[in-house]
Amino acid sequence: MQDPNNRPNSDPYGDHKPGHTNGTPDVDDGWLRSIVENSPEIVQVVEPEGTLRYANAAFGRILGYDPEDAVGPMNVIDHVHPDDLPQLGEVTEKVLAEGGVATKEAEYRFRHADGSWRWVQSVGTRLLDDPDVRVVALTVRDVTERKAAEERLRSQSRELALLHRVRSAVAPELEVRGVLARAVEAVAETHSYTRLGAYLLEGEELVLQHQVRYREVIGRIPLTEGACARRPYRASRARGGRGRRP
Repeated sequence: MQDPNNRPNSDPYGDHKPGHTNGTPDVDDGWLRSIVENSPEIVQVVEPEGTLRYANAAFGRILGYDPEDAVGPMNVIDHVHPDDLPQLGEVTEKVLAEGGVATKEAEYRFRHADGSWRWVQSVGTRLLDDPDVRVVALTVRDVTERKAAEERLRSQSRELALLHRVRSAVAPELEVRGVLARAVEAVAETHSYTRLGAYLLEGEELVLQHQVRYREVIGRIPLTEGACARRPYRASRARGGRGRRP
């Protein structure tokens, strides 16, 4: 004999179908079932411990699971992202602790059938005080694109804030030497360089603008002497050309 409470993707209300106070006794609930099954949002019924008792067709379209296979075996909590479980648990505890019909909203990541994570927003209604039902009814929508857009805005905001800080730091320095000094200090600190210097080409010499952690100060480096003389193509590159070895 089949357990009436363990029917795959069956009517979560069993023989206790919802009625209509303004309806007539001979009007069935076919239209209501059609609305739920064709809803663009997920409609699901979950037991307090997370067992999925009902899911409409949108559950398959959005999350990739066949409702016929998922209802019964699936525990929806097992498919929530581990990082989102604590805050979802807090919301769930509040819903279960409240008496009567209580409604709460939550946003979290749910694992798609293909293994990816989708951001969803769910609104759950507690129906545990009804002895004929004793479930939590949920409507769920996919908000992955919205979350991605929000993250892009946050990233752009961080970049703009960084640009503002850089401009604020450089703005007081109207001379090239001052700007290079700030740049050299920042690069050396950021990358933990032991020695670093900045030179500008003036005529046939490289002239020191700023340096950090050097014991000796080489203020000017003629392009015709030392390393510069051995590799004049570097000087050519400093002027913006390709340069060639002699």
